[in-house]
Amino acid sequence: MTTNPKLTDLTRDLDRLISDLDDASHTLSEIREDLSISWPTHPTEPQDPTVVFVESDNGPERQVCSAELHFHTGPLTGLKLVGFVLWRSPEGELYVTFPSRAFGAGSDRRFFDFVRSTDGTSIPSRRLKAWILSTYNMHLDNVLRTIGHDQEPK
Repeated sequence: MTTNPKLTDLTRDLDRLISDLDDASHTLSEIREDLSISWPTHPTEPQDPTVVFVESDNGPERQVCSAELHFHTGPLTGLKLVGFVLWRSPEGELYVTFPSRAFGAGSDRRFFDFVRSTDGTSIPSRRLKAWILSTYNMHLDNVLRTIGHDQEPK
């Protein structure tokens, strides 16, 4: 019995894809573990702060929306931190930028982020960005669910 070479190539490619997927799954688990992301146990459980997304009609081309952190408890009650922006990369990935101020002289331009970690590492910043993106995805799911319920069945 002869083996079809195309079938052999496809099988090898499939095995490689499965291996890559398995590696990606482990990497994602490690990132979640590193970021120590904790999600609320119930979606209705209030969190402090909460994220409010603000749509902008006249923003830059790849700007998705702005985000604000609203505080409900403690000394920051009634205040909001603005300046977070969700962007879409040319490849379609979503990412978050922090409120910042540009500084520099001549052609050297740098940014001073107003939200920084107390320990000097990037882990708290990555955790905040992941939380904002996760909240945005939940927000989109809720909007799509509401739109789906508002439409009459055909």
